[in-house]
Amino acid sequence: FLDFQCRKQVAQAMVTIIVEDNHALSTLDGVNSLFRFISALVRDQQDTPAREDSETVEREQQLVAKLPHQIRNDDVDECFQMVTAVRGFFGQGGPKRLVYTLPSVFFAAMSLLPRIRAIEAMRAEGEEVPLPTLTAKKIFQFMHKTVTALQQTSAEVALNLWLIAAGAADNADRASSSPGAFEAICYEFLTQAMMCFE
Repeated sequence: FLDFQCRKQVAQAMVTIIVEDNHALSTLDGVNSLFRFISALVRDQQDTPAREDSETVEREQQLVAKLPHQIRNDDVDECFQMVTAVRGFFGQGGPKRLVYTLPSVFFAAMSLLPRIRAIEAMRAEGEEVPLPTLTAKKIFQFMHKTVTALQQTSAEVALNLWLIAAGAADNADRASSSPGAFEAICYEFLTQAMMCFE
């Protein structure tokens, strides 16, 4: 019942409140509901104007890109499910939005790596900590898919992310109890970076 501009203003106000007041996105249902509500910012609607001001779109997408960093939950598996859901919503945004939104999903996923390492370290010391189903390799696969989707839209941003991912894989390899466990992943990221550069 609201026109496109009104829906977009309401969505912007909601995202601004979540980010500025540092509200946590802590459940998958909450993330799905939020992104359905702010869909006017996330993807084109039937009544989206044919021409939107590029500066306005950039500002809106930079705001929306802050949402993955609001994902907080003690359960690493839950966090990853929420990050995956956010990437699904961002993927519907088309090329003009992906360049702003996908990097934030990449970094939100990468931020789970130290938590996985901490859990593995606690288990190695004999603590009774439940083992998550999420592994570092799954996170690296997610990062790979995310950068691959972004590469068609913005090769420069993708190149930077490939190199950051390679560094993260190298750090994971150094922290691993079995050296060389992430060497192939690091090599893959560096190979993709070189192909992207060419």
